[in-house]
Amino acid sequence: MNSPLTVYMELTRDCNLSCSHCLIKKEKVEMNVKKAKTLLDQLVKEHVFKVYFTGGEPLLFPGLYELLEHIKGKPLWSLMQTNGLLITDNVAEALKNAGLGACDLSVYGITPEVHDSITGSPGSFEKVFSAVDTLNAHGMKTFISFVVVQPNVHQLSQFLDWAFQKGIPLVHIRRFIPRYSKDELVPDMDIVRSFFREYSPRYEEYDKKGLHFEIEEAFKIQEVEKDRCPAGIQLCHVTAEGNITPCPYIDVQGESVFEQGFHPLWENSSLLQKARNAIISKGKCEPCEYASECGGGCIAAAYRVTGTFKEPDPYCLVHPDSV
Repeated sequence: MNSPLTVYMELTRDCNLSCSHCLIKKEKVEMNVKKAKTLLDQLVKEHVFKVYFTGGEPLLFPGLYELLEHIKGKPLWSLMQTNGLLITDNVAEALKNAGLGACDLSVYGITPEVHDSITGSPGSFEKVFSAVDTLNAHGMKTFISFVVVQPNVHQLSQFLDWAFQKGIPLVHIRRFIPRYSKDELVPDMDIVRSFFREYSPRYEEYDKKGLHFEIEEAFKIQEVEKDRCPAGIQLCHVTAEGNITPCPYIDVQGESVFEQGFHPLWENSSLLQKARNAIISKGKCEPCEYASECGGGCIAAAYRVTGTFKEPDPYCLVHPDSV
């Protein structure tokens, strides 16, 4: 089994926001710094390309800078997902000096009204862009992610041009994974599908303008040839307690990398094996012409709605259900 390209590390589940769509149970649970360093050493040894520090809010994790210093100069690219509220000149400079590769800031709307209604924090929209400006001023690579949910889906068609006008060089369009069946935050899939039909062929056009956009794997088909989805194949997630899971959206209790080591579990974890073998062809997938390419779609969405990896993606772009 080839090493993963990306490993997500949940440093803490503590957060200074309470976003309406979040899948994380907000609590003060943190990764042990010493054990995190050992894990990072194992990722370097396994030739993992990048480590993605997540939360909660990673800037609330007191050992963040110690971990960044630990891998500084090593062949492991580091990224951090943040809401931006704690970014100051001192923080931006400290992150740059510690060797952080890039910051991924979350935006949930192109207007303060929409963004702030999702975060539940008035003024958070303006603080995100203050953080972007501060990070850029200190030479930190920065990009933004837009999670598509029902309250902001009407702004999706304007998002790329808005980001270009803001001078943002890289944006990432992320899929919302439903929290349960019939989740009211699942976006109107007709609008989403229309957006991708119009903009997916326009990568090169926007690249030439100076805006590179990426679409999260969970939105795509044939991201991993002949496999259902990249979870457990190209990426995995390690919780604050050290448990390995196929991706950050799957909260099944996995085996502990702190106890068994990363390599043995990447190769043999029973949970990862279930994810890798979750290709299906039943139900709505059976007559679908794309079934052999996508294998059934996002396993995290299937698990959240049905409790198993073995069901079709409940709202794939081709045959979305009313979830």
